[in-house]
Amino acid sequence: MMRLFAAILLGMLVCTPAWAGQKSVELTASIPAHEWNSTRLQNVYQGSTLNFELTSDEEIRVLLLDKEGFQKYPQIDRALFQSVASHEIKFSVITPKSGDYYLVVDNTAGDLQVHYLARIEARTNVMAEKSRPWVMAHR
Repeated sequence: MMRLFAAILLGMLVCTPAWAGQKSVELTASIPAHEWNSTRLQNVYQGSTLNFELTSDEEIRVLLLDKEGFQKYPQIDRALFQSVASHEIKFSVITPKSGDYYLVVDNTAGDLQVHYLARIEARTNVMAEKSRPWVMAHR
């Protein structure tokens, strides 16, 4: 399965009271027919709010998985979020635990290449843990 490799370092979250860390990123990608790709959100705190907005030129399947779910993909038991989107989808998730999360954009059912734009925002409650970097890697 073809994977696109790009890495974006979003910096260090500063440990200050309450909702101190807020980072956002925008990325564009293309997925060939019958393939999928993923974007890893690394070192996300428990209780963080992740906001997603995706637009595409064709129908895509969109999932948010934790590390364990991603390692089993596409044979997953459950996703934190899962939907089929025709051209636009917006959703938010509050992370149940600290760790890595994966945005999966799946075009395995499609017969055409798909182009999409994803906007991702992470709003972190840093009172829950000590500060550590939040990194995103797109494949």
